[in-house]
Amino acid sequence: MPVAFDEVVEKITDAARHVEADGGASPVLVAVVREFQAKLAKAEKQATDGVPGRDSVMELEQAGDSAKAAAEADGGLSSERSGWQGWAPRQSAATSSSLRSSAWSVTAAKIS
Repeated sequence: MPVAFDEVVEKITDAARHVEADGGASPVLVAVVREFQAKLAKAEKQATDGVPGRDSVMELEQAGDSAKAAAEADGGLSSERSGWQGWAPRQSAATSSSLRSSAWSVTAAKIS
């Protein structure tokens, strides 16, 4: 199922917002998510008619995988949003869900 690039942008932006707002997020996670945002900005800048190039999508996919792994490893995320079952124990539901969704969206965009 193809995913529109604007949906990818929205999901990455949402994930970054959740991480930035989470006072328990580690500096490593914050840095990795900021790099994800930087790759997104680069992809947006290089997009032709709103469609990112193959290399940009690959970079976003790698950055998304890194962000997801960093979130899974971060045990300090706010417990006030906990309750999401699955992805990573002790993880903020909003943060983990957003990063997982962002990584999936980038992967889906690559396939389409």
